[in-house]
Amino acid sequence: AQDWTERIHPEDKDAVLKANMACVGGEVEQFAVEYRMRHKDGSWRWILGRGAGLQDADGKTHRMAGTHTDITAHKQAEEELRRSAQYYRSLFENTGLATIIFERNGIIRECNSQFEVLSGLPNSETEGNWRWTDFIARHDLDRMKAYNERRLNGKGDVPSEYDFQLIDASGKK
Repeated sequence: AQDWTERIHPEDKDAVLKANMACVGGEVEQFAVEYRMRHKDGSWRWILGRGAGLQDADGKTHRMAGTHTDITAHKQAEEELRRSAQYYRSLFENTGLATIIFERNGIIRECNSQFEVLSGLPNSETEGNWRWTDFIARHDLDRMKAYNERRLNGKGDVPSEYDFQLIDASGKK
C-alpha cells in the first residue's frame, strides 16, 4: 500500500507535512491545510486536511485525528469566479467610454479609468465618496435624475443613449 504522503502534490508536500508535524509535535493543537492529492483515477483533487492532536494524561501529543475533505468543486468554482471577475474588469476598463456603477443612493461604487480622466479624480477618491449627480451639469441634472428614476423603477421608456454635459470635480465643463 502506498503511503498517503506519496500522493500529495510535490508543490504542496512541504506545507502539508509541516502542518501535520506541528500538530504531532504539540506546537499547535489543530490545523487546517489545503493541498492537492492524487486521486486513484490519476487526477489531482483539492483536499482540505484538518487534524487535531490527541494528548495522553501527561499532555503529550501521541496521536492525531483528522479528516480529508474533497474540495475540488469548491476550488474550481473559485477559479471560475476569479476568471469571470477578470473578464468583467477587462470589459469595464476597456469599453472606451467613461463608465460608472452606482448604488441606489447615487454613491459611485465603481468607475473605470476613462471616468477617472473625465472627472479629474483618482478612482480611489471617487468610489464610495461621490454621487453620480456631482458630475452632471446643473442644466441637465433634472433630466438625468428623471431618466435614472424611471430606469430604476422600470417605468416609462428611457433612451439607452443620451447626451448630457459632464463636469469634473473642480466644476469645469
